[in-house]
Amino acid sequence: LKMNPTLIQALQLAIAAQLSSFITKDKTRFQGPPVVLIGTSGIGKTAAIGALARGLGKNFIGFETAGKRAEDLVGYPYPDLEKGWMDFLPSRQVVEALKAGEGKTIMFFDEICDVSRSTQKACHSVFCGHKFGDIQGPIHMALVGAGNPPDISTTGGSLSLAMKMRVCQLEAKCDPITFAQGLRNGFPSADIISIPNNWTELIPTKNSLVASFIEARPELAETQADQDHLPSASPRQWTHVAVYNAICEASGMLGCRSILLE
Repeated sequence: LKMNPTLIQALQLAIAAQLSSFITKDKTRFQGPPVVLIGTSGIGKTAAIGALARGLGKNFIGFETAGKRAEDLVGYPYPDLEKGWMDFLPSRQVVEALKAGEGKTIMFFDEICDVSRSTQKACHSVFCGHKFGDIQGPIHMALVGAGNPPDISTTGGSLSLAMKMRVCQLEAKCDPITFAQGLRNGFPSADIISIPNNWTELIPTKNSLVASFIEARPELAETQADQDHLPSASPRQWTHVAVYNAICEASGMLGCRSILLE
């Protein structure tokens, strides 16, 4: 792998947070957010996610978003003449994702920054609730995207503000030393982190810490990033902070916190 090993570890924690879930005080289900790697071409974003899927024993489904239409995610309308209504026919890749089973799939959306805004809008329900149109996908399915920053992307596009609020963005960079050693000795596989099954029990405590911080600095509850492609703070993102703090502490990977929370 060409990227910094700590970044790969942070990516694995972000994936693991999606494969778990917990019930909040108001009885709603919550889990870690989808994660999107933003970085230049050729640094191994796709390879890193595929390697983690193999190491974790998960099915890897690649979805090339560039050139796709919104209907490829939410389904194509077709008339059910027998029942007298319109329905939606899912794409083959969606059907594969649904067949993969609960907790067994990492679905990868490549070049997500270069898709049209309508296609990104179609991603909202997928990334928020694993819903592909009218079809509910597995709850414990990890969604990972990758894209280039707007200055080098094919279309100059970036994630919409609504999409940025729904995901954890990780800045992916090539680590020169890791890359050089990989050229000489072969690139290593990803080391798999041991994560306790009860890690979500730490989330209420981390939520309280976030709440105390927001009470002390309410002006930071919602902020806008200086550049369009960078993360922005929102109430949804602050809940992500609590989740990542919990999984980093439970797994002993405190060095990943700065990457996941920056």
